[in-house]
Amino acid sequence: MTFYIGEKELEVKLYHDKGNKDIVKVEVRDQEKWKKLNSCNEEIRKNCQFGGLLVKEAIKQGFLLDLEN
Repeated sequence: MTFYIGEKELEVKLYHDKGNKDIVKVEVRDQEKWKKLNSCNEEIRKNCQFGGLLVKEAIKQGFLLDLEN
């Protein structure tokens, strides 16, 4: 999944945990880009949520609970 933030892009990979199918892993592909965006407090999809969490919170947590599985 790609988020467009101004003229920048942030690629986020979502996938089920191998050991627990109720967990969806949230992983940023480019950690350097993530650090730069995070340090300048860029807004990442203000009204977009994953599993009830804002995108930035879901990335920091590193996982979501898949309530439909």
